[in-house]
Amino acid sequence: MNCRTARSFAMVSAFTLLFFVLPLASAQSAGYDLLQTGSDASINLSSIPGFSPAVVPLRGVPICACTGNTDTIMYRAAAGAGGRASLTVIALFMKNNVPVTFGKTAVDVYITVNNSNGVIGTNTVPQPDTLPASTGSLTISPGGTFDSDFTVNADVIVVAAGANVRDPATHIAHRAAPAVHLGAHGAPWSRTPPAGYPECFFPANGFYPAGPVPEQDPTNPAHRHPVVPTSPITAELRATPASYSGTCPGRINFDGTITYSGTAPLTISYRFIRSDGGTSAPVSMSFPPGSHTVHYDWTLGGPASDWVAIQIVSPAAMATESNHAAFTLHCTP
Repeated sequence: MNCRTARSFAMVSAFTLLFFVLPLASAQSAGYDLLQTGSDASINLSSIPGFSPAVVPLRGVPICACTGNTDTIMYRAAAGAGGRASLTVIALFMKNNVPVTFGKTAVDVYITVNNSNGVIGTNTVPQPDTLPASTGSLTISPGGTFDSDFTVNADVIVVAAGANVRDPATHIAHRAAPAVHLGAHGAPWSRTPPAGYPECFFPANGFYPAGPVPEQDPTNPAHRHPVVPTSPITAELRATPASYSGTCPGRINFDGTITYSGTAPLTISYRFIRSDGGTSAPVSMSFPPGSHTVHYDWTLGGPASDWVAIQIVSPAAMATESNHAAFTLHCTP
């Protein structure tokens, strides 16, 4: 099922999920959180031999156009005594944010969960293996903060670099990922949706994370999966050439796209960030809805293996980062 056909089917399926899974929960209390992964997310795959790097930095993959930048969908049951509610990961879609090899093959690594009872088709978010549900709890404070603790049981899907993971024929390997425990404490929430928040067939019903949620594994603080409320802004960047061999200095060109899915023009500030810590000056301009091209170039005097990314600086509530456009540069006499 693709995104378009999912829209009509999901209205019925989402209601079915609410009714049969939680027959006593009121629609006004139960709801969904649409989130996008911020920077600094990763997964440790050292228990699966062959990956380089073993700790793979990750970025979110938007699940569907109708949910904006959402790469993570959480379901909250109705809150009971003390504001406590059960929590279920309905969908998760992420991929490597840096080049990865498996053995000697350049690959893409996807991390997925599809626990949507058919609301989201496996041709939209694939999950070839049967996994335990990803569940936990959420405690909502009337003072405007919440605590969460949950376990993610996800799939690891490996495809050749650039291949379409939604096509099962491209899968080189797949297996359950090591379970990851995540939690956030004292994170803010609001009854008002942030600007650009998509209200579609996954209703929030009056609960919205109000800023960055620094989800972290309490037993392994180096493992983080920070999320923010989903934004109407996405960014993509590519390096040309991705591999340079020639006389130095060498110049790498970066062509990108910033897409804004809102309904009215919005002033957006963005900049380019580099793996060596360098940044470009921020550019601020009014973006009408649609896709807009951006460009950056980097001249290097010697061999390098680096990356450049687009960083959305403001509005702060919509801050996000593109993929890391990686490249290598080899100097010849």
